[in-house]
Amino acid sequence: MSNNDYSLAAARPAVLRPYIADEAIKPRDAASYAGVHPGTLGAWARRHHIGRCISGNMMISRVALQAFLEDETEILAAYLSGDRESPEIRGLYARLGIELPTAQFIAAE
Repeated sequence: MSNNDYSLAAARPAVLRPYIADEAIKPRDAASYAGVHPGTLGAWARRHHIGRCISGNMMISRVALQAFLEDETEILAAYLSGDRESPEIRGLYARLGIELPTAQFIAAE
């Protein structure tokens, strides 16, 4: 994947926005899940915007990571642009067992 694959994403990627605790995982846990070295996961997080710092700690979005691992560049770009309503995004949340807040709550973020 090139950096241009995510050109549809907003200037400030909407990763972990809104913050949903069940969606966020620590980088070492994400690296273990992905089967890669933590350094590789950190590079992915910076390059592909699959994580962000929250209260001084880097956290990885399970949704963004899964889309990245499945090479779903359009879904990842939609997620990073703030889409939480499309069937593809909602389906990914559901498949990962993450409950999305109501649309009203998301709009308030």
